[in-house]
Amino acid sequence: MRSPISLFFIFLFFLFFQQESYSYESKKDSLIDLINISHQKEIASLYHLLSKEEQVPDSIRKYAILALKFAKLEHQTYTMADAYKSIGASFHLSSSYQEALSYYDSALMFFSKEKQSNAIARTYSNKAGIFIKFYSLDSAIFNNEKCKEYAERLEDVDLERIYFSRKANILSLQGNHLQSIEVLKEMIEKYEMNPNSKFIALKDIGINYFNLGNIDSSLYYYQLAEQSGISEYPKNKIILLNNKANAYIFIGDHQNSIKCYLEAIRIADSIDFKYGLTLIKSNLANLYFEWDKFDEAISIYKESLDFLKSKGILRNLATNYVNIGISYNSIHQLDSSIKYLKMAKEACIQTDDQGLLSTVYHNLGRISFSKDQYQESISFYDQALISNQRDNNINTKANIYHDKSLSLAKLKQFAKALVLIDSASIIYNKIENSQQVVDVELSKAIILQQKGSFKQANEQLLVFMDLKDSVFSTEKFKQISELETKYNTAEKEAQIQKQNAQLVENELEINQQKNRALTYGILFTGAVIVLLIISIFLLRIRQKHQLIKSKLEQNSKELEGRLLRSQMNPHFIFNSLNSIQSYITSNDQYHAEMYLSKFAKLMRSILENSRHAFVSMDQDLANLMIYLELEELRFEGIFTSNIDIEENIDIENTYIPPMLIQPYIENAIIHGLVKNTGKKGKLLVKFEVINAQSIKCTIEDNGIGREKAMELKSREMKPYKSLGMQVTKERMEVISEINHVNFDEKIIDLKGEDGVGQGTRVELIIPFEKD
Repeated sequence: MRSPISLFFIFLFFLFFQQESYSYESKKDSLIDLINISHQKEIASLYHLLSKEEQVPDSIRKYAILALKFAKLEHQTYTMADAYKSIGASFHLSSSYQEALSYYDSALMFFSKEKQSNAIARTYSNKAGIFIKFYSLDSAIFNNEKCKEYAERLEDVDLERIYFSRKANILSLQGNHLQSIEVLKEMIEKYEMNPNSKFIALKDIGINYFNLGNIDSSLYYYQLAEQSGISEYPKNKIILLNNKANAYIFIGDHQNSIKCYLEAIRIADSIDFKYGLTLIKSNLANLYFEWDKFDEAISIYKESLDFLKSKGILRNLATNYVNIGISYNSIHQLDSSIKYLKMAKEACIQTDDQGLLSTVYHNLGRISFSKDQYQESISFYDQALISNQRDNNINTKANIYHDKSLSLAKLKQFAKALVLIDSASIIYNKIENSQQVVDVELSKAIILQQKGSFKQANEQLLVFMDLKDSVFSTEKFKQISELETKYNTAEKEAQIQKQNAQLVENELEINQQKNRALTYGILFTGAVIVLLIISIFLLRIRQKHQLIKSKLEQNSKELEGRLLRSQMNPHFIFNSLNSIQSYITSNDQYHAEMYLSKFAKLMRSILENSRHAFVSMDQDLANLMIYLELEELRFEGIFTSNIDIEENIDIENTYIPPMLIQPYIENAIIHGLVKNTGKKGKLLVKFEVINAQSIKCTIEDNGIGREKAMELKSREMKPYKSLGMQVTKERMEVISEINHVNFDEKIIDLKGEDGVGQGTRVELIIPFEKD
């Protein structure tokens, strides 16, 4: 226990520093002066007070360690416990969680000796917070329940509220978002909360709705959070803007997301909230990364490094190092990528962040693979698997298995490679990661081809194609079901509102009957007011219902566009497979490996692009070039191709619908050039700007022309049906409706002086977006 002299000094200290004019440095200097003149018994308590005044983790730790040293000398159990807790908190703040847990455990031991229930409860709560960060949810639940046990014994409302907040957090991490929402709503109703605490609860409800994909409800609760007195708390405003930006990104509203980020940055800058500034800028950098603007992303990530290093915030520092490293890898600056990933590795080791360390090793392995250093890549992948053991993120494990199998195949260790690729496939299927399920089947075909098992490779390619069609069909069904559910929910909500309005009207009628003694003039006036209120209420319901219907119709159009894109991709894949299967079946290893390598690259790009309504021209053109390479090799010597792009088109920052041009090119090759055996075929694809919204794409060939092609097709036993052209036209109609723009398609038959067909020219007017 503290001595009376110690308590007297502490009382004098707090009395003295109630003056607001006293600066932090003045308080610190005065405390140090007190330490210099104090008896040894009081020194531990004063050092502990100094640690409480500090905000930087290293400084907190420095004074808490001194407090612990003097408390041990004087056998001051309570101060020792406090010092252990403060040291733990300093490690907690700097994301050194294992050290924090160790000191919290020591604090609990000494607090228990002193029977300090309140301190015990808060220490358990701190431990629960760390285990939540580790995703060690069983340990988090245990420590949170211990906090609740002491809170109920003490009848401490504040501790009970903290318990419920942690419980909601745990439920959310378990994926039980609806239960988390119920706990948070119950907490708001049960406890009198200050504006800040209410804000956090409402904000967390919004986050849960965001995780459920219910963006409208998410934004609604963010708005309620904003109305909870947030103007008094600029930091809360920053957090809210950040979350709203993430919600806008989810629905593709990048303009509003950037507005939110920039406003959050402005507020953080105005109050010199550097930590918040680093978090927002990191999210903004993530957005640039998603847009493949890697140079901009790197620049923004780097802006936060000096602050994070100076404050010892190692976990965020490590994350930024990783993101910079991955960004450098994306632009093929491998030395810079390795440099930052190794810096991330050191920070992860200091904080014992095994999950992030696994990501570091995994990316180092990928870099080694790209440099053809396959044995080194395997070593990194093994280290990544070891680091992943604690968190046991099974999706990460599957990704590492997938990549390691490709390295093993390059070293001709095919048996091990196939075992790992099958293990990855099992995990992807278990967690329903449909995109990776498709990707891993393609990789298996490549491994079988490298092994020389051409027949199995051919069969595996067919499995891949069937699976991809199946995945797209499942996704289409899921999207349609979700859309129908949302529409039905909206209809039910509107019906409930109408029923509520009717109840209001009925209740008002009952009240009117009870008050018949009133004069007719008052009744008449009251009736008019009531009818006016009901009319306004019903009008608002109708307006809201109309808005819901309008949104759903827009969603329906966007969904239709996504489904048409999903039809386009299997069609492209089928025709590309036809270009390479002959080499596999004829055991032509050189050409088969070359084709599969190009095909794999093409497939991964298509899988990524299929999620977007618009992609950059350079991405779309890269796919077209690979496709043309495959077709030129397949029809060796029959035709050549050339793509001509007007100089004033910035292909990196110009966005067009993906896979729109390929069917026209395919049509020109299959029906025009390949069947023209009399001369060398030529294909020209030309892009030029028409106006601020449209690009003209001209596809011209010197093939046999449409008339001759139709004549030949009519003789075929089973006429070819151009699904690609049909789907493309449907896509053009849908995109025109969504974006209020006009596509135009013009097909011109090229003929000689004798009237004989000499080719075809297709002119497409395509809308584009600028970054």
